[in-house]
Amino acid sequence: MNEKHYDNLCEIAKKIGVEGSHMYLTIWAQILLRQECDAVETLAGLYNALDILCIALDCEDDVQDMAEKLAAESVSHMP
Repeated sequence: MNEKHYDNLCEIAKKIGVEGSHMYLTIWAQILLRQECDAVETLAGLYNALDILCIALDCEDDVQDMAEKLAAESVSHMP
């Protein structure tokens, strides 16, 4: 992630806080379910929304560590 993008996400998280971050994520999830935008745009919105929520909750590193653990576990359970 480039530095300007991260700075933008941090600014959004600071302005909307945890509650706003939850709402932002919910909106993008609803867009995905309704297929109202193309897949790339929707996934990018969800990706940003998750990052914003992690920043607002101050748990970015913990989430990254858990994501890596879950992926490794998934691979180890595949045939």
